[in-house]
Amino acid sequence: DISFEIPDKSKARVDDFFKNNNVRDAANIIVINISNNRPDTRWPVERYKDAAGLIAKEYNAVFIITSIPADKDDAVSLSQRMDNAVYFDEVDKIMDFAALVDESDLLICGEGGSMHIGASVNISTVSLWGGTASVANWMHRDLKQFMLKKGPHVDSISPEDVLGLIKQNKLLK
Repeated sequence: DISFEIPDKSKARVDDFFKNNNVRDAANIIVINISNNRPDTRWPVERYKDAAGLIAKEYNAVFIITSIPADKDDAVSLSQRMDNAVYFDEVDKIMDFAALVDESDLLICGEGGSMHIGASVNISTVSLWGGTASVANWMHRDLKQFMLKKGPHVDSISPEDVLGLIKQNKLLK
């Protein structure tokens, strides 16, 4: 059991964020975390943008872009260049990120810490894998955890692959 209790103050911050950004009006709330520490598992920011564009054509969705502080400029820029997207600036606080993911419908992220938060709050998670990391060692064995890996670098995954996995597994309304 990797679940944990999210503090009320983190839940309140996310609730305020949702109210201030009219997030609850969307049928699907999708968190996209662009950060990943390993270059071979970091999907290009433009691919996230393209995947969100494909998803938006199929589903009524709002996208919440997150990152670690070192990637903030890329994340803010991405959120400004997307329709129906907003940047969430509290991810330096792990429990705020967990509260955000807990209130969302889907998390799209690289393989790593964000994926584990998705598993801990039991949210549908699409994790993008590259490199030589063993999926068998690190992937959560849960019905809501989905991984995409096509080659030695995460660049081999296309935005269409992400949309296809979402549609095939009926992850959104």
